[in-house]
Amino acid sequence: MPDNIILISFSVFLALLPALIWGGIFLYKHGEKRSEVLKIFLVGGTMVIPLMVYRFLWGIYPKISIMNLIEPLKNKEIALRLFDGGPNLALPISMIILFLTIGVIEEVLKGLVAKGADREGIKTIDDAIEFSIIAGLGFAFAENTFYFMEVWRVLGYESLLQVFVFRAVFSTFAHVMFSAVFGYHLGLAIFAKDVYREKKRNSFTRSIITKLSRLTRMKSEDIFEDQQIFIGLFYASVLHAIFNVLLELNFTRFLIPFLVIGVIHVMLMITNSKNHIEYK
Repeated sequence: MPDNIILISFSVFLALLPALIWGGIFLYKHGEKRSEVLKIFLVGGTMVIPLMVYRFLWGIYPKISIMNLIEPLKNKEIALRLFDGGPNLALPISMIILFLTIGVIEEVLKGLVAKGADREGIKTIDDAIEFSIIAGLGFAFAENTFYFMEVWRVLGYESLLQVFVFRAVFSTFAHVMFSAVFGYHLGLAIFAKDVYREKKRNSFTRSIITKLSRLTRMKSEDIFEDQQIFIGLFYASVLHAIFNVLLELNFTRFLIPFLVIGVIHVMLMITNSKNHIEYK
């Protein structure tokens, strides 16, 4: 029993460190209610539980595995050239579908937490980004806790340091970036009425939404709101799938540019003055 307590406590401590560090980098200047921040963080962490339960049931009932659903595509591949003159890579379609499915599920779960945040505390698009990041950090914290516990049990604490560094730097930030992307579009959706008035200047956006409004008899603002939620989930899920594929193919040399570009992108989103405009 004492060993289990030490294992759990140390894993929680290790998982909390990167969450606090990345949170300090992106959230230090904001004054959200601590109770709301803690609630979103904890609820974000609980979103890992459905996935853990599914993995457990997957081991007992292999027929419910996602792999069984994509089994017919196991031997089909697509060719991919990462850069001009570079080698062609054959990527299994089943791998792409698997990682895209995982990405969609995780981003939907985190998105539900961000959408459930107290709307009174969201006055700007930046607020929506921040709450979404907090949900992502909560999810990463819980995921890392289970992962560190598993590594310690299977490989021993000697292998834990290398795993900790990688997940603290790359995996935790990846969740921050995916959640920030969704949070931006969530903010556009929350303030759809005001934002759509600005977007109406864009003839392409206006044309698409006007046609959908006539077809569905929905208000243009409502269509714009649903559109932004879909776009946010789509972008976040695709980025998630790309990250997972890079890891699966062991393309670690692409992770540093991924990290640098990602940090810059998130910083630009949370510092953009347009995202700090207060709406009613």
